[in-house]
Amino acid sequence: MTRPGWCGLLLLFLALGFLLIHFSAATQSQRESLRVDEAVTQVQLLDNQVNVSLRVANSGTEPLAAHIALELLDPRGVVRGAAERTETIAPGLGTVKMVFALSDLKEKERGELIWYRLRYRVSAEAVEKNARPPAEGILALAEVTPDVFELYVAAPEYVTNEGMYLVRVRAVHPVTWRPVPGVLIETAVDVDDEELAAQLKRTGKTNSRGYAVLHLRLPAPAGDDEFDLKVTGRRGQFVAEAERSIRVFTLAKVLLSTDKPLYQPGQTLHMRALVFDAAHRAIADEPVRLTIHDPEETVVFRTTLSTSKFGIASGDWTIPDNQRLGDYRIQAEGTDQKGSRLGTNGASAAVKISRYDLPAFTVLAKPDHAYYLPGQDAEIEVRADYLFGKAVPRGHVRVVRETQRHWNYREQKWETEEAEKYEGDTDASGRFLARVALAAEHNALADEDDSRFNDLSYAAYFTDASTGRTEQRRLSLRLTKESIHVYVISPQNQQEGLPLEFYVTTFYADGLPAQCDVVLSQEDEDAETSDESKAPPLKPLRTIHTNRYGVAKVARFVLPESDSNADNDLYFEARDRKGRIGHHTESFWLSNSRNQLRVETDKALYRAGEPIVVKLEAAQPDLPVFVDALN
Repeated sequence: MTRPGWCGLLLLFLALGFLLIHFSAATQSQRESLRVDEAVTQVQLLDNQVNVSLRVANSGTEPLAAHIALELLDPRGVVRGAAERTETIAPGLGTVKMVFALSDLKEKERGELIWYRLRYRVSAEAVEKNARPPAEGILALAEVTPDVFELYVAAPEYVTNEGMYLVRVRAVHPVTWRPVPGVLIETAVDVDDEELAAQLKRTGKTNSRGYAVLHLRLPAPAGDDEFDLKVTGRRGQFVAEAERSIRVFTLAKVLLSTDKPLYQPGQTLHMRALVFDAAHRAIADEPVRLTIHDPEETVVFRTTLSTSKFGIASGDWTIPDNQRLGDYRIQAEGTDQKGSRLGTNGASAAVKISRYDLPAFTVLAKPDHAYYLPGQDAEIEVRADYLFGKAVPRGHVRVVRETQRHWNYREQKWETEEAEKYEGDTDASGRFLARVALAAEHNALADEDDSRFNDLSYAAYFTDASTGRTEQRRLSLRLTKESIHVYVISPQNQQEGLPLEFYVTTFYADGLPAQCDVVLSQEDEDAETSDESKAPPLKPLRTIHTNRYGVAKVARFVLPESDSNADNDLYFEARDRKGRIGHHTESFWLSNSRNQLRVETDKALYRAGEPIVVKLEAAQPDLPVFVDALN
């Protein structure tokens, strides 16, 4: 073949190769031309419909007709809605908007839409031999609904005074818990007073962390009231609401006092009431009703007064000479007058009306011990002294145990129920020694699991042999199971997941503080015991020491074995230097609420200008917390 022939053949092959490459590229472009960009696809959940903005990418150079089919799947995979259409997709990234009607869904099912999924299928209309399969996939609505949010409102539940009221609102996605910024927040309150409603209306917008803080100016409360604060959030066409109850309390405080606790008929009882508001300011011109009730709740005196500019209302009652004796109750309270700031708040005080004479001599009754342990009996020494200091030389003594003693208001006399008694004449030194057997009472106390001690009431009567006059002295004998009593002071509910913090106090049975070493233990459930009927042995966890006041703080204490929403028993054994002991079992209830906080400051009293160091602890990590300092 000649050279021109070879050149022509080469040019022909080159042309065919170029056509094949061009055809292959066109086919590849056609194959990869349709794709759904899930990252920017969005869904709006409305009351009656679901709006889908499907972002479809056409990587080709020519517009392409595509068939788009969408299905709405519930959590069980059942199709609850479908939509399809044909759309021409221009080169690049385009948006196809489609709508699902929710008329077939019940109200409860609409509330679960956030848990639904969206299945899509995008395919080219032209069917070619080498066409790529359609673009298919499933999207969780929770991931493509940026406008969906829930509102959480944090605000004081009680209002006690006029001033600023802070309402904190947080908008978060209900599934992902991501903050939702740009939500328009509006507050409204449903009250009859239009001026107050306008005053409590505020607007704001959530920031990048999903928070908005609204400042409401509350008026001075005229009385106790309650209203609902409604918070509405809007983002796009999505609307969410939350409510918070606000209770307004005047919390006017009344202090009631008398000039003395004991009166005789014919004397004047002086009463004084001090009235303050929640800011501890005196309330002037406030009507106050003073009422005195006898033991049968019969009103024996009533007057209505008005407070002075210092918040003081004073009243007097001259006790009639024939007034019956007994315990009387004084009540200070507000009136039904309009504008009263006291409302149902008030105060009470108790006084005794009794006839009393100076004694001719005093009776002294002294037990030999401050308290009595099991197996011990008591000795009571009784004697009497004249008022000028000389001992009564001769007399008759009667020591009686009184199981019950009360004043009979109707009969105007004391009624007592007596048990064993001990009596006799004084010796040459003027004293009488009563030996009291306590074995039966010790046995009765041992049968009471919830009692640490029992006080037995006695009365010692001394009759002067020279005059025949009788005086008395009352006393108590304390029976106790152990010498040392252990008490635990702790919050009502401790938080599960946080170390326990509480105080331990140790006292002797007579009330004096005891310096002790206290061992804290818990039952060892893993220990092997030969007798299954017996309780598991105790495993010591920590030893603490109470100070000279009998107090110790236990901090950062972790129970190795604990159950939430159940009683967790902790055992305490106290021992002093002389070997005296005491035992106690305390049950700790651990709450599994994850939103509880433990707040602690570095000290209780600060000087002006000192920083307040606040330590917050929570069992839940990353818990959003607001800290306010209120005066």
